[in-house]
Amino acid sequence: MLDHWRKSLAVKQMADKNPVPWTPFVNTGRQELAGESFDVYHNSRYTVMVREVPPIQGWPNFLHLSIRRNDRQVIDDWREKQRIKNEVVGPENEGVELFPAESRLRDGANQFHLFVLAESGISFPFGYRGRVVSEGLNIKIEGGSTSQQRPFDDDNRPADLVSREELERAIALRQQHSGEKITLEDTSK
Repeated sequence: MLDHWRKSLAVKQMADKNPVPWTPFVNTGRQELAGESFDVYHNSRYTVMVREVPPIQGWPNFLHLSIRRNDRQVIDDWREKQRIKNEVVGPENEGVELFPAESRLRDGANQFHLFVLAESGISFPFGYRGRVVSEGLNIKIEGGSTSQQRPFDDDNRPADLVSREELERAIALRQQHSGEKITLEDTSK
């Protein structure tokens, strides 16, 4: 059963892989929609509509990004969401994707919404405090889970990827404290 699910997932992931090369976002102007004004950005894969969220007392200013694929398919790639946020707003602006109460749900199209702090350098009081980015490695815990990460696209590979050696040192330290048997498998080949 699990093998069937994994094969189905692999087929879905291959079908969802967007073959259109990524291009820079271009601001194509303002658009009025349902009484609100949006700046509209396009690239080869996505359309992003950006509006300022009305100020909320005691909160910093937010931008609302309404994002859809140009082919209207489902969006499920976290790295692409991060890249959109970075390119349209900024790499040091934090954002969240809200999963609302059912009473506030809006689900009428294959779109997703990010709410991004308008000012860079402000952090939410939750989330990780440091940066760790890797690619093309599976971390397997004996008798447990496997952590998988695919390689980056060549045009979006970070310069500060964690090396295999750094990851091996972190795994060795964890094994010392936990007694777990952990292996590292390269998937970039």
